[in-house]
Parts: sequence; structure tokens; C-alpha cells
Amino acid sequence: HQISPGPITPTTVCRFAEVLHYRLQQSGLKFDAIAGIPLAAEPFAEALKDICGRSVSLIRLEKISSRGDRRVEVCDPESAANRQVLVLNEVIDQGQLTLKAIRSLWKAGAKVVGVVTIVDRCSGGRESLALAGVPGFVSVYSIIDLLEEMQDTSRLPKKKVSELLLEIEKRRKRFIRKLAAPSR
Repeated sequence: HQISPGPITPTTVCRFAEVLHYRLQQSGLKFDAIAGIPLAAEPFAEALKDICGRSVSLIRLEKISSRGDRRVEVCDPESAANRQVLVLNEVIDQGQLTLKAIRSLWKAGAKVVGVVTIVDRCSGGRESLALAGVPGFVSVYSIIDLLEEMQDTSRLPKKKVSELLLEIEKRRKRFIRKLAAPSR
């Protein structure tokens, strides 16, 4: 089934997939399957799979919500068994939804080799994934890169960018402390 990427055009999705493919080649991550976080990352996962060719398959995930609990499940667990899976999420914040998908893939017998994202919001997601044992993390941009680009092109004043960068760092550190705190 064809998934609509919303306001992003198919051409834009393909261009991002090309950039993701280039960054993945630079990273050296080896995978034979891609799983895109539903729904927003699925068009990017499909486009990346098309670029990678027949040697890479697509593993479908499903987002399930019930009574305030959000889960991500592998649609066909047999398709994930014994695969070297790359998880794609278009934006990583603290990584909770991505971790739910990874745990579902692990449960299905997949080896998750890494996570790739278009934007890392620098909110502790990278650290959260590393702490969970995810070996690779690749991002095309970080929110810091984007803010600095906006400053360099005079779209945001330097003072505003500095304030935002400080706030991002405070939130990231607060989340990392929470991650490192012993569970009760």
C-alpha cells in the first residue's frame, strides 16, 4: 500500500532518502532490512529501500494505542527474524517510540544494527538508544545544525539562537540525568 507523506512531496522524500543513503554509506552500518517508524517515517523507509535495491527488505511496523499506552509492533514477526535491521525515524526526540519499535524487533528475533534519522532534536534520544544497546546512530541534521544555519543566514538573531541552544542543552542534560538515575 502507498503511504502518503503528508505535506512532503514524493520528490522531497526521495531526495531525503538519497541523503540518508549517502550518510549510511559513510557510517559503514551494514543492514539487510529497514523498519520505518509508523506513519511519518514509512515513506522515507520505502524510498531508502528502493535505493538500496533487492538486497534490502522492508519490515512493516504498526503503531498501536490503547488506554493511553502507545506500542509499536512488528506486523509480520517472521519477516524480522534473523535480519540485520536499520530502524528509521524521521525525527528523534528522547527516543521512546524508537525504543518501543526496537524492542518489538528484538522480540521478533531481529538484530537492530542502528537507527537513522533526518533530524536529531538533541533531547537525549541518541544517549537513550546507546544505553539500551543500540550500536549505531546516524543523523542527517541535528537541531543545533539547523539553528546555526538559521543564524548564519540571518533568519534568526544570534541572541535567540544562543538562548535556544542553552535551553536544548539544559533539557538534554536533565533527560540524561533521569536516564542515569537508578530505577525505583
